[in-house]
Amino acid sequence: MSFGSVSAATATLKENRNLKRSQREKFKSKNRQGIYSEEKGEPLKFKEVSAEELEIIKKKNHLKLKANRKKQMILLFVSAVISILVVIWIFN
Repeated sequence: MSFGSVSAATATLKENRNLKRSQREKFKSKNRQGIYSEEKGEPLKFKEVSAEELEIIKKKNHLKLKANRKKQMILLFVSAVISILVVIWIFN
């Protein structure tokens, strides 16, 4: 008989049942006080920058995004060419 594998399967099912969402701690139940409490802690402090620095930061971000997009397009093109070559090689 295969009682060992059956008991392993039932143990796995029991573990999976314990991991369901209903058994886990939820965000609302555990951390709700810190967010929605009446007590106010220190307010968040954000770095303040001048308008010129903000423009420089925006330009840097724009250039990074543009370079990243270019890398993705090159990678897509190369992978498409390789895929086409593999398909042609397989069917020949």
